[in-house]
Amino acid sequence: MVMKMQEIIETTKMSTRGQVIIPKDVRDYIKAEENTIFTVIPLDKDTILMKKMDKKKLLDEFRNIRGSIKEKLS
Repeated sequence: MVMKMQEIIETTKMSTRGQVIIPKDVRDYIKAEENTIFTVIPLDKDTILMKKMDKKKLLDEFRNIRGSIKEKLS
């Protein structure tokens, strides 16, 4: 069954240690697996944004930055 984003409405709660579980339907929809890394950004006091990180894209970006810096350093 293919779910659409507007069909997914879930709730979760924070543990005493500050951990929040991402509901399974949401994890499946965004294809998040164990050890998926997220960036968490507060938009205001009532809203946070979580973005799944793409490790390959991030590594490529750092390699490009490192390459451009090496060219400028002797």
